[in-house]
This record gives sequence, C-alpha cells and structure tokens, in this order.
Amino acid sequence: MKNLKLKLLLENTILPAISKFNARKKHDQQKVLFYINSDLRESNKVLLDYMLEHGFNKKYEMVVACRDYGKYVENKVENVRFISCNKATFEFFSSGKVFYSVGRIPFFPAKDQVVMQMWHGVPLKNADEGLKKTHTFQHQYYTWLLSPSEHLKPVFSKWLSVPEERIYVGGYPRCDYLFCKEKKYDFGEYNKLILWAPTFRKSATRGYSDVDMKDRIIPILSADKFKDVNEYLRNLGVKVIVKLHPAQDLSNYNLVDLDHFILLSHSEFMAKKMDLYYLASQTDALITDYSSIYFDYMLIDRPIGFTIDDMEEYKANRGFSLDPDVYMPGSKMATYDDLLKFFKNVSDGADSYAEERRTVNKLVNQYREGGYCKRILDFCGVTL
Repeated sequence: MKNLKLKLLLENTILPAISKFNARKKHDQQKVLFYINSDLRESNKVLLDYMLEHGFNKKYEMVVACRDYGKYVENKVENVRFISCNKATFEFFSSGKVFYSVGRIPFFPAKDQVVMQMWHGVPLKNADEGLKKTHTFQHQYYTWLLSPSEHLKPVFSKWLSVPEERIYVGGYPRCDYLFCKEKKYDFGEYNKLILWAPTFRKSATRGYSDVDMKDRIIPILSADKFKDVNEYLRNLGVKVIVKLHPAQDLSNYNLVDLDHFILLSHSEFMAKKMDLYYLASQTDALITDYSSIYFDYMLIDRPIGFTIDDMEEYKANRGFSLDPDVYMPGSKMATYDDLLKFFKNVSDGADSYAEERRTVNKLVNQYREGGYCKRILDFCGVTL
C-alpha cells in the first residue's frame, strides 16, 4: 500500500481487531505460507526450491504468494499453490508456518504460528520513513526476525522494532546459492567476471530519492562513458554485469547493447531467468555501494569495490545504521579513474583488502559455510 497515512490508520484500528480473530483460529502445522511483496525471488524462492528439491511438499501444503504468481500457476506441483499477495491474507489464518522476505502481512501471529521475517539484507543504511512509521515495539508482526550474526542484533532490533530475544541468528537462505558450483551462466569468453549491484537512489515504487542521480542510472558513470568503459574492459578481458536494483526508477534508463559492459534492469535480468546469487557465485569480484549484497558476498571471500561518489549526500539524507568506515572493507571509488583502477586490479588478481574483509565477515556472518535453508527450517519445526 503506497498511501502511508491510510496504511497507518488501518494498522492502528481494523487490523489489530482482525489479529484477535486470528488468535482464536487453529493453524495447520503442515501448511507453509511464503509471502513476498515482489516477484518471486530472495530467500523465499531459495527456501521454496530447497523444500521442493528435498520433497517437503509430500508432507506439507505449500502456498506461495508473490506479485508474479501468474507465471507459476500452471506449474502443477503436488501440494503447491501460487496465489496473489492479496489472497495471502486469507491463507495466513490457517497457516502454521509463515515466511516473509520482502514485506509482510500486518497481522499478529497466534500462539500456534511461527512467523519468520527473513528480511532481505543487513541494514548498512538507515531505515526509510515508511519502515520507521509502520514498525513499532507495540506491534509485533513476527514470531522471529532473522539475523546473520549476534553482532547485528541491535541494528535489526532498531530497524524493525523487534526485541533482541525474538531475533534468530541463522543466516539467509539465499546465501546457499553462493556455494553452488554447478550453476553457471554463459557470458561468452572472459578472463574475469565482475558483478556490479548498486542500490537504488530514486525509488520507482515509493516515489522518493535518497540522493539526486541527475541523469545517471548508476553511480560514477554517465551513459556517454559506457562505450569507453566497454572498450577498456575488452582490452583487459574483463566483463562487468550491472544488475540494477528492483526499486530503481528507470525514467533515465536506456537499453545498452555492449559486449563487456552489460547493463540490465531488474525486469531484463528476470526475463533471462537468472538468479543474482547464482551469478554472484561465478564472479571474481563485486562492485556495489550501500547495498546489503556485499555482506553476503564476503562469505565467498573475493574482492569488493565500493562506489562512494555520493556518500556525503547519502549520509546527510538517509544516513547509515552502521559506520561505513568500519563495515565497508574494500576499494573506495569516487571517480572514473578509481573505477578503472579497480577493473585493472581485478584483472591482475590484486586483493589489498583481504584481511580487512575477513575481519568484518566474522562480525556479520556467524555461519560461513552454507546450510542456511536447512538451519532455518529445522529451527521453525519444518522437518521431514
């Protein structure tokens, strides 16, 4: 719901009354609801895939609510149904286990429900105004909130207004894909592959900007530099896949057809049936900024470059939950030349921040060898 005032009114009047109705319901412990207020991705998709691969649908009824449910309704899988996000409200009243990764259903869990908010990343940046206003310690929408480490519990508690004793340390199911060696995407010939995953600056869904991107769609680089960068990368034998954030406003986006600097909107990326974490697993380095992806990427211990050309503006507007000077272990790039230098270092195999990266990794990732899907299912009592 985009109207924040109406959303707050409902959450403070009608929805608590519906939660009382839910508290009196009996919930089926063999029914699992996956809810994501987006297309099917993130930890929800990975957890669903894991459960299907291991035959959980033989024992459990599984209901998947997502925006792109229409793509899946014809997939006839035993005990699995795909529905719209609106219909998920009714399924909530009978589901014993509920998993969120983007968004939530604003009802309080009953005593016989396990409602796990897996969220979608470590909050380096501050929560936006919508998140601050729709989460309070008086309204507890989750039985548990997932964190990748004890160290980060205070940050998550503040972000989502969940008491620390309700925060479970287990790591994100999506990170299991980082350890997959079999899944590879074909990008032709290259010596090194770099993923560039910027966070959004201007939201297409919520209508606000954290910084002014002017005419650029990604940090540092304006469109008139794309061909020059492509030529530089070709000479190095390096390919860069730029995957734009799902929320990024695309009003300044133009289709780019280059062979070594490959820019993809979220919809283009999804149309190619790629998964961000499978892609990350085959790359040699990551470029990002204030996106949470780099906390996960540290699990596979490869170089990370950070674009910081708008850091001061970002700090003044949205701000940070964690100190970027401490928690951003990698090359800091503010200029075009900095970016080219990072490409060259990756090409040469240089990695100056390995020790710093491993130190931060130990703080933010308590479990560093995979097994995240199994760990969270066991904890929630979803077993074969």
